[in-house]
Order: sequence, then C-alpha cells, then structure tokens
Amino acid sequence: WLHSEVFDLKKNMPRLHQLLLAAIGLNIVLQISIPLGFYGLAMQIEAGIFFIAAPILLITSWMLWRRKVIDINTLLLGLLPPIYVVSAGLALLSIHGVIPFHNGVYSTWQYALIIHIVTVLIIAVLRVRAENRTLVRKQQLARELQIEREASFHQRQFMGMVAHEFRTPLAILQAALENLRLCPATVTQSSRLDRMQRATTRLVQLTDNCLADARLSSRDLHADRQDAALLPVIYMAATVVDLSLNHYLDVTLEGQTVGPDSPSPVLFIDSGLLCIAIANLLDNSVKYAASGEISIEIYPQEKHVELRIGDRGPGIPPEQVEHIFERYRRGETDTATPAGTGLGLYVARQIIQAHGGDLWLAENTSAGCKFALTLPANGQQKDTS
Repeated sequence: WLHSEVFDLKKNMPRLHQLLLAAIGLNIVLQISIPLGFYGLAMQIEAGIFFIAAPILLITSWMLWRRKVIDINTLLLGLLPPIYVVSAGLALLSIHGVIPFHNGVYSTWQYALIIHIVTVLIIAVLRVRAENRTLVRKQQLARELQIEREASFHQRQFMGMVAHEFRTPLAILQAALENLRLCPATVTQSSRLDRMQRATTRLVQLTDNCLADARLSSRDLHADRQDAALLPVIYMAATVVDLSLNHYLDVTLEGQTVGPDSPSPVLFIDSGLLCIAIANLLDNSVKYAASGEISIEIYPQEKHVELRIGDRGPGIPPEQVEHIFERYRRGETDTATPAGTGLGLYVARQIIQAHGGDLWLAENTSAGCKFALTLPANGQQKDTS
C-alpha cells in the first residue's frame, strides 16, 4: 500500500495498482485465517507473496525514476517497502532453516517494520499538510477570482452607463451638424464641418463599442436577429471610411462592384451589432493604413457567406498576430500606436461568433492584411432597390 501511494501507481501504473490491491486483500484474508489453525499455510503463502512482490516493487521503482515521474527522494522513500519485504523474507528463510539462523538476520525485519510504520506516519502527516496548503490556496484563488469578476462586472456596468449617457448629446450634435450642412458654406466652413463630423462619428463608434462589450459580456445577451439585406448594413458601417480624406471603399459581390441598392444576400442577423462589427474592421483598416483602397469582398456559399476586408497598410508584426483579438489590446506600428480603446477586433469577433460565424486574420503581408469572416446563410437574393 505504501509503495502504491508514494508512487501514485493508480495513475502511473493502473494495472500494477490493481495487482497490489489484490495482494493486500489476500494478505488480510490470511491474517483472519491464523486463529483458525492455518498459521503455517498462511505464512507460506505470505512468504510467496513477499518474494514475488519484492522484485516487482524494485523494478517499478527504477522504471518510474527513469521516466522522471518521481525524484530521487521519492525513490528512496518508495524503496522502504521492498526492503521490508526482503528482510521479512530472510527472517522466514532463517526460521524454516533454509539459511542459518542468526539474531541479526531475524531482527532486521523488525527494525525495518518500525521504520516502515514511522514512514507511513510521516507520509500521512506530510500529505495532510500538503492537502491543507492546497485547500488554502484554492480558497485564496477562489476569493481572488470572485473579486476580479466583481471588478470586471462593475467596470462593464460603468462603461455601459457612461456610453449610454453619451449617446443622447452625440445624437444632438450629429443632428445639428446635418442641419448646418444644409446651409450654404464656404470651403473653410465645410472643412470644419467635416472635421466635426469625423470627431462625433468617432465618439459614436467608441460608445457603440463600449455598449456592445457590456452587452456581449452579460449573461443575458440576446441578439435581436431578423432577415436583413447585407449590403445596406455594410454601407452603413462604411461611414467611417467615407469620412476619411485618404481612403476609398470598394465593395464587390462575387467579383462585381456593388452599391447599397444592389441585389444583396439576405441573412438572419442583428443589423445593429453586425454594423458595429464591420465598422470596427473598417476603422481598423483606416487607422493602420495611411491611405489607399479598403476592399470588402463578398462570397456567398451554400451554407455561409464569407466577407474579406482588406487594406494596403504595413501589415501586422508577427509577434502581435496572436494577440490582436484580445480585449484592450492595440496594435503598434514602427512609428506610433494609433488611438483607440483596444476593443475593436475583440468586439467584432464576439459579435460574429454570437451570430454563429467566425472572424480570423486571413492574410498578413507587408503590402496589407485581410480579415475574413463567415456568417450563416439565410434567405435568397433580394433586390433592395
């Protein structure tokens, strides 16, 4: 039993563990048979078990140590049972006259038994202490995890509340800007209005991301999905590109350029959430590509629709690729770190996955990168003109 417990044979050698359990059970039965007058037979059987078990225990100890499953201290501790078995076997041989009787040989097994018993007590105490330390550590980790969860929950609640409160004044500003655009204006005034429009659009996108993050992180997330044409959602999200002076958008459906009123695939989606996801991808392209074309390629498949959003930026450094979809992680370039919250790609992937699709980095070169996303197909081609 001691050998099996020290070397954790139940895990490392389950068949040998079962064999040792059978030997232990047989040994218990032999102890019960002694008062019945079968002492001699019991001792012979027990001696046979000892002589069979001793080499097996020695060999398994060596094998486990060679596999580096146990260290040298555990090896020495686990060798105590085989030593006891050998000493007891020698004592039995001396009693039966197989080898010359000697008090030293006969008393060796008694000393080995005492050491064996003390070792069992020490191991029991050490295991209890180790289990207590493990229990305390688990309780500490559970408390820290609960504190972290509560802090994260309150942070999301606060961000969601602040973002929600920002929406009303931002809507008023956007409406005022739209009214100002209706009035005659000089070139300078138009330029200033464009800058104001870009600033308010950026704030709206920031609040949308914060609200989406809080919504996606809550347990009661419910996507308000219904049949909707894909192209209008894309062009609604493309406002962030349209407001850039250095970029232009090219949307193609199976290789053909299309507009917001072109025949569009119909999907079962939450248009608001999907608009945020696509806007985040486009905004990512605008921030990291100084200028040039930003493309959206649409490829309807039998069971899903695939979108590929590409830019002509410098690409993503290889060491940052595995972290780009992490929350609050922002990519860095050779010159600077673009402004942002680090929620864009994280929120976009969460939204796409909430729709039953996926988002990944499909291409990454020094001439630009391309993100691909899939959405489950639903409905038929629909003319929205």
